Amino acid sequence: MRTKFKLCSFLILISLMMMIACAPTKFASVWKNDSYTGGPLKSVLVVGVSEKLQNRKMFEDVFTEKFKKTGTDAVPSYSVILIFKDLNKDRVLNEAEKLGINTVLVTQLLGIEEETVFYDPLDYDPYKGPGAMSRHFAGSSKYAHSQLSYTKTESVRLLTNLYQRKTEELLWTSVTETLRPESVKEVIDSLSSAIMKSLRANKLVK
Repeated sequence: MRTKFKLCSFLILISLMMMIACAPTKFASVWKNDSYTGGPLKSVLVVGVSEKLQNRKMFEDVFTEKFKKTGTDAVPSYSVILIFKDLNKDRVLNEAEKLGINTVLVTQLLGIEEETVFYDPLDYDPYKGPGAMSRHFAGSSKYAHSQLSYTKTESVRLLTNLYQRKTEELLWTSVTETLRPESVKEVIDSLSSAIMKSLRANKLVK
C-alpha cells in the first residue's frame, strides 16, 4: 500500500512539474468574420514575420504541418520569399496567387514583457515596540547570510491574422500571450496548438 502511495505521489508530482514547465498560450482576444461562409480553408500561405530566418522557418514549418494534418494545403512563405526585406503585402499576395492559394495566415510579434520577482527565504516581521533597534541588529546577521533569489517571468504577445487573398478581407484574428516560455520552439508549439484549436472551433479547419 505504501509503495502504491509513493508511486502515485511521484506520478502526480511529475504531472505537476510538466504542467508548470510548459508555456501555456492564452487568448487576449479572438474575432471571426461572421460574413465568411466559405467553410474550411482549402489552402493557406503561412507567414511568420521575423528577421531571424531560423525562427521564421521553424514557425512556418510547424504551422504548415498542422494545417496539412487538417486537410488544408499549406505552403511556408520562406519557400517562395526567402529574404525578409522582400516580405511585404504585395509580394505575399502575388506569390499566393501564383500558387493558387486562397488565404494567408500572418503572425507577428507585438511585444515581450518581463517581470523580475524577488523572493526572500526568510520571513521578516518588523518589531515596532521597545527595544526595536536592538532586535533589528540582533537579527541582521542571519539576514546578511541569507540568499536572496529572484525569478524572471516573461510573456510573449503575438498577433495572428487570417486574410482572404482575393479581397484582402480579414477572416479571423487573435492576440495571444504565451507565458514563461523556455525557448522560441516552445512558443511556436504552444501557439500553433492554440491557434489550430480556435480555427477548428470556428469551423475554419476540419
